[in-house]
Amino acid sequence: MTIKKLAPRIRAIAPERIQAELNYLISAPSGHQWLSQAIDLGLLEPWLGTVSPQQLTQLKSLDEILSLAIVAPLGLEPTIVD
Repeated sequence: MTIKKLAPRIRAIAPERIQAELNYLISAPSGHQWLSQAIDLGLLEPWLGTVSPQQLTQLKSLDEILSLAIVAPLGLEPTIVD
C-alpha cells in the first residue's frame, strides 16, 4: 500500500507522535523537502490545514538559516541541498 492510500489513517495517530515526527523533520538536514512532500500528500492537513507555496519557501529559508546557525560557531561551511 502507498502512503497516499494510507493517509486517511493518520488521524488515528496520537498528536504527540505527530509532533515528535514533525520535530524530527524540522531538525533534519534538508527537512523542508520531506515536510514539503508530507504536505503535498495531505498527511498534515488535519493539523496544519492547507499550506501555501509561499509558506513552503519560508520553511526552506528557515532550514537554511538553521543550518548556518549550527555550523557557523564550529567554523564550518554549511552544505545546503536543494
